[in-house]
This record gives sequence, C-alpha cells and structure tokens, in this order.
Amino acid sequence: MVITDIRIKRVSTEGKLKAYVTVTFDDCFVVHNLKIIAGKAGTFIAMPSRRTKTGEYKVGVTNAAGGVLSGGANLSLIAYDPNNTYVSAVLADAPEAYWRLNETVARKRAIGAAYAERLRGNPHLELQVEAPWARSVHWMVGLVLKESVGFDAGELARRLLAAGVDTRPFFLGMHEQPVLRRRGLFGEARFPVAERLARRGLYLPSGRGLSDAHIDQVCDAVERALA
Repeated sequence: MVITDIRIKRVSTEGKLKAYVTVTFDDCFVVHNLKIIAGKAGTFIAMPSRRTKTGEYKVGVTNAAGGVLSGGANLSLIAYDPNNTYVSAVLADAPEAYWRLNETVARKRAIGAAYAERLRGNPHLELQVEAPWARSVHWMVGLVLKESVGFDAGELARRLLAAGVDTRPFFLGMHEQPVLRRRGLFGEARFPVAERLARRGLYLPSGRGLSDAHIDQVCDAVERALA
C-alpha cells in the first residue's frame, strides 16, 4: 500500500491534543482524524474512534469520495496493548471489549501458527518468526520471497489472485512513499532492507474468520504458484 496524501490540522488550544491527521492510501482508502497527542513519555499517535449505539468503538474510514466503508473498523480488533493509555480509556468505558480483544488475539495467533506449520518447509519462503522474549499478535500473516524465486511479490500476488486468493502488498518504505517524495523528503536516500521487503513481501489472508480449510486452500495456492 502507498500513502498518497496526508492532511494535518493543528489544534491551537492548550492541551495534550496537538493535531488531527487524515491519511489516504492508494488514492482510495482514507483514515480520518488520527490524533497526535503529547503524552508523558513523548508524542504519540492515537487511532480515531467513535462510540456506536451498541457501545462499540469504530474507526472512521471512507473511500476517496467520502463513502463509509463497512461502517468503520472495530477498535477492539486494532489495538492490543491494554497498558496503552488510549486503549485503557476505551476499555474502561466498554470492559466487554477486553474479552473480544483476547478472543481475537487467540484466533490470530492460531491462524499464524497454522500458516507457519503449512509453509515452513518451503525453501523459497521467509516466514515471520517470534523471538523468545516476544509474543506476536500475528495481526497480519506475511511472507517474503527468497532470491531463489525468479519473480517478485507482485507476480506472486497475480498468480494467487488467479487461483482465487487475494493478498496485500507490504508497505513501501517511508523514503519511497509518493506523498513524502513530493514534499522533497529523503532525497536520494536508499534503504535496501525496506526496499527488498516492499518488493518481495506480501500479506496472506489473515481475517479471524478464516477456517482451517481456507488456510489449506491458501497454502496450496502458494505452493502451486512457486512450483
């Protein structure tokens, strides 16, 4: 995905809230009103949200024309760290969201483990790893093509799509984002690791509703595309 536009609206009043930001991806997907907040440990970005009549928190997302996409994204599926001040405030108002959060993370980890079990034997793939000191949420399941594969992730995505499997590309590095290039940032800077990942990596279907049969279908398609 490519960041194609950023709009910043500064907040002139005193307080922790410093600005609102709207970000457009690929000229079609817009996330509205991210908040730039001055916290005790430094400045951070908080996801926007609105509370619905059912007590859920939704993130405001639209297409470029302003049409709402699927009613927004559920906050309980976006943030996991309950020690985060912003998330803790949400959970205080809607404690039932905490249990949905745990259920979602458990399912995401199971999906990540299933993909790893199926694909770890493929010599052409680099898969996500979990460090001994970490516990990954596996929000997205990504893979990277090794140089032994004679094509890039874009070609793999096309082959998978022909087999009925949709994917998402890795983000371009910040130094290659068009909206930042247009602002004259980064100059001729090169970041080979980020560039390699952007060109040779993609995300597999990772929704919590995936069944084991779906995962098998995706993995079979990956194996055939690399054969």
